[in-house]
Amino acid sequence: MTAGQAHAMPDTSVGIDRGVKSAAVTSDGDFHDRVFITAGESTRYRRLQQRLARSKRGSANRAKVIAAMNTVMGRVSDRRGDFCAQMASRIVAKNALVVLEDLRIRNMAASASGTLAEPGSRVAQKRGLNRAILDKGWHRLELSLTSAARYTGTIVVKVNPAYTSQ
Repeated sequence: MTAGQAHAMPDTSVGIDRGVKSAAVTSDGDFHDRVFITAGESTRYRRLQQRLARSKRGSANRAKVIAAMNTVMGRVSDRRGDFCAQMASRIVAKNALVVLEDLRIRNMAASASGTLAEPGSRVAQKRGLNRAILDKGWHRLELSLTSAARYTGTIVVKVNPAYTSQ
């Protein structure tokens, strides 16, 4: 292809369903998922949290523990961003139209703890769901798709999420 020719735009469309079991499932039947934190990193992070809980506020050792925790989580965050960017790139390269659910992720990941007067119900279950939603990086995927679509001319449309997972 010469410099003056435009890229051939595919004429297909795809819908993406974001979930907690797999990060995203396309209407083509492709499952996109990845584990972002290894078992060793998870163990190390838990131990660092324990050390943080036992360290004195404002101490130099506490600052070292926080720095070590940031190193582990920074690596995890980088993997999540890399996964979202690569997946978005593959999806927009194959499709002219990408349809996403218009999810209110911030509202979906809100706490269920309630107040002292009216405590929430099933708080532990909601906490687990919130962690799963945030771990899969739904919003980051949405941002990656819109960003990658700008370079390929792909259109990203958000639709009402009611009945889209059926």
